[in-house]
Amino acid sequence: MKSFARTLIEDRRLILLRETAARPGGVTTSTTLKTALYAASLQNLDISQVEGDLSFLERAGLVALEPLHTDALGVRLTERGEDYLRGGIDIDGISAPRRRP
Repeated sequence: MKSFARTLIEDRRLILLRETAARPGGVTTSTTLKTALYAASLQNLDISQVEGDLSFLERAGLVALEPLHTDALGVRLTERGEDYLRGGIDIDGISAPRRRP
């Protein structure tokens, strides 16, 4: 059985993917995603935790990251990320997306 802390991390990563997918062209920034997590009642995060989750998602091939001229990262959803959100693949470390009717 997973710990509560592990479940929160996996849920947070799924939120990051969904929020990226919801942006025009599947492109956003790490600071915008931090704000989205705050709106999802995850207020106790700092940007380094968000960027750590984004790095995990990049290693899994679900997003591409690009340093911007500011302190933020550009985030782009990949085809593999889209496939994950559709339920086409399973990846350990991220909550599974629930199929919507």
